[in-house]
Amino acid sequence: MGVRSSFVRSRRMLAGLAVATAFVAVTPTPGSAAACVPWFGTQPPSVGSTNNALSGVATTSPCDAWAVGNYFAGGEQSYTQHWNGTAWKRVPNPNPGANPTVLDGVTAVSPSDAWAVGSYGDAGPGQTLIEHWDGKVWSQQTSPNPGGTAAGDGLLGVAATSASNAWAVGRTGSDDTLIARWNGVRWKRVPSPNGGAFSNALWSVAATSSSNAWAVGSYDTTSGARTLIERWNGTAWKKVASPNPSTDSELRGVAVTSPTDAWAVGWRGTDTGTKTLIVHWNGSAWKVVPSPSPGGATHANVLMGLVSTSASNAVAVGSYSNGSVQRNLIVRWNGRVWVRAAAPNLTAFDNRLSAVAASSGTDVWAVGSDYDGSVSLPLALHCC
Repeated sequence: MGVRSSFVRSRRMLAGLAVATAFVAVTPTPGSAAACVPWFGTQPPSVGSTNNALSGVATTSPCDAWAVGNYFAGGEQSYTQHWNGTAWKRVPNPNPGANPTVLDGVTAVSPSDAWAVGSYGDAGPGQTLIEHWDGKVWSQQTSPNPGGTAAGDGLLGVAATSASNAWAVGRTGSDDTLIARWNGVRWKRVPSPNGGAFSNALWSVAATSSSNAWAVGSYDTTSGARTLIERWNGTAWKKVASPNPSTDSELRGVAVTSPTDAWAVGWRGTDTGTKTLIVHWNGSAWKVVPSPSPGGATHANVLMGLVSTSASNAVAVGSYSNGSVQRNLIVRWNGRVWVRAAAPNLTAFDNRLSAVAASSGTDVWAVGSDYDGSVSLPLALHCC
């Protein structure tokens, strides 16, 4: 199974739950108060005829946030949306491919310095896509494509610590991990290890400085998926031992506040579904930390995005199934345990969160998509 097959498989798994008309309210577990209360739902502008979704978000202040995603209009196209403190508004961005063009991740250093990453193709295998916001316009940047134009390379996550230090991660069409670095002048591929022989992908990256960064993802084996964690030590990317509590475990989000404090989230398989997976780095090893799975072991519970503002405050987002519909899931680390927070669902049908970002412990955005019974719509939740 190739990387692209694994990538498509994971997206289909998250989108393939049954749809029903009954609305199910979320009841938070005791002690689930977040640093910012409550979460408010907003509906950013829809663009295409169907399949609107937001997959990445970044924020520098309560008046400055970016969300990126995709929509369908005769083919899959990307879009960027900006929060100005009052409303979300679409901002034009390049769509170099005929079909598809997707943006999966975004990061922002300042209101005039942001990066978005993804892939594009012409009804065939993709190429990496990197776009930059300079305060006025989004423009396409030259990006590494180790497999050439027909290989199916793509980028899935991005993080920046300054105007001269940014990382982008993803996968190549030949089943290898892909990491590129911005040095202030150009993007250049940096060698990165694989977890196994095939289907290696890195989905998220986080950094605190030019010498401390983490990337997480997964790779396939003959018996299921395995977690993959890699660390940049200032000189090279090295694979780090990571927990695999089941024979099918994957990581999708990572956050780091210091060399001795990092988190990664995803899911682990059960006999009949999935449960949330959260692991913590304490400076010497990654260990599993208990996390809520409100859908139970027989349904899908997944965490897709993660942000951490301090050692005592982190937020992870995703979704869970109650057996009928998919509901938004938000959990928070309060310094002692992970607790569930009340998350609004904007429709009675499927709602799912894909990414989360914060400028502080009291300014947090989560984005994803919801389904109104006929089309998918972009979804944004704000906690402030």
